[in-house]
Amino acid sequence: MRLYMAGLAFAAAIFLARAALAEDTDMPPVDYPAIPAKVGDRAQLVPPGWTLEVEAKGDLDGDKRPDLALIIQSEKPDIAYSGEPTVGPRMLVIGFASGKGYDRIITNHRLIPRQESTNVTGYLAESGPLEIKRGRLVVTLNLFMTAGGWNTWTNSFSFVMQKGKLRLVRFESNNWHRRTGETTLTVADYRARTLRITRGSMQNERKKTESSKLTGPARLTLDQIGNGLQFDPAPKSSNHD
Repeated sequence: MRLYMAGLAFAAAIFLARAALAEDTDMPPVDYPAIPAKVGDRAQLVPPGWTLEVEAKGDLDGDKRPDLALIIQSEKPDIAYSGEPTVGPRMLVIGFASGKGYDRIITNHRLIPRQESTNVTGYLAESGPLEIKRGRLVVTLNLFMTAGGWNTWTNSFSFVMQKGKLRLVRFESNNWHRRTGETTLTVADYRARTLRITRGSMQNERKKTESSKLTGPARLTLDQIGNGLQFDPAPKSSNHD
């Protein structure tokens, strides 16, 4: 019973921390710029008033030519719910190699959430936040709260291109509580349709793993994920595309 109650408290702490990341309707609206459908070079995928933050190159569509994945950021700081300035909002932009330039295939500004508080880090993982490897696009987000919560976690999304859409094939989330040392590793394999959750502690090597069948849509797209730091691989209900 004690372990059960501790698990409930740990889960509640994660829920409350993630609830703080919910889209705040009081935040000012962002006028996200349109990205041209065809460009001659990478620079044209970065509109005026935005800067290139992270870039990855690799073949995503199987034509053996290097495609582009960019994370761009607005030069205009966002405003937290407290009224304080934070970092500018971000966009994920995907361009496929075409002729002497690129075809803009995808833009997304929801996976990387807007920073609503000055008490959290900038959400991109310090190491390898954006990669293209073996035909997969991997985006890794990180949350570290300097005040207001003990939980920190890293969420990694692996996508493949199918029928013109980025579809999730693997999700991995590492969570640990800095005060208690409790850890949770969640791995969702969308091809094998399996969900594995491993709980442990930084204080010892004991771990407990629970495995189950992954529910929800079999072909979850980038746009269906929404806020990448709130993503739940086992939702109560899901929408199919």
